[in-house]
Amino acid sequence: MSYGSYIPPKRMDQLGVIIYSAGDIIRGDANAMAALNGQIVIVGAAWSSAAYGRGAMIDLHSTPVGRMVGAKSTQTLQRPFLIQEPIGTCRRV
Repeated sequence: MSYGSYIPPKRMDQLGVIIYSAGDIIRGDANAMAALNGQIVIVGAAWSSAAYGRGAMIDLHSTPVGRMVGAKSTQTLQRPFLIQEPIGTCRRV
């Protein structure tokens, strides 16, 4: 049986994660729309308490590999199952 684990954010960034802004999608950017067509998409944001890029981050969660934003936390847990990449195996005892 396969199981997943948290992937550190720096490693996740090396795995070819593509991030598009809400503006790209709203404007119908051709590159963004072509890349996302028919794909599973995780929608998230990096919210700050005061304004965009100002103040403390709000959507941060503690994980075994440190704090990360909610969308990346969701992504790191779903990735092994979505691409059928087992990170390890589990035995019944």
